Amino acid sequence: MSQLLSPFKYGDPRVLVAAFDEPSHAAIEVTADVKPNAVLVFDGLFLHRPDFCLMGDVSVFLEADARCDRDWLDSVLSDLPADPVAGAAELDMRGGPQASAPRHR
Repeated sequence: MSQLLSPFKYGDPRVLVAAFDEPSHAAIEVTADVKPNAVLVFDGLFLHRPDFCLMGDVSVFLEADARCDRDWLDSVLSDLPADPVAGAAELDMRGGPQASAPRHR
């Protein structure tokens, strides 16, 4: 966390703006130039942990269920046969959409 907050706090002109890509569950490193009057916005549920809540001025909780639902459904339906009857049969063999891939909640 300090690698994200400290450079911004001390006015570094270039800071790390992304360290994790949630959809792919992969570490990333994206930096950006910042102006002295810039506002820092963090994204992630971990920021609502008690040890991080005191680090900011404002905390906003947004639900992403619609995006998660769409991503999950897309992954379930992505490799089904184009024919609706064959697709339904394939889903039945898999145990239905509920058994295909665990949803993250």
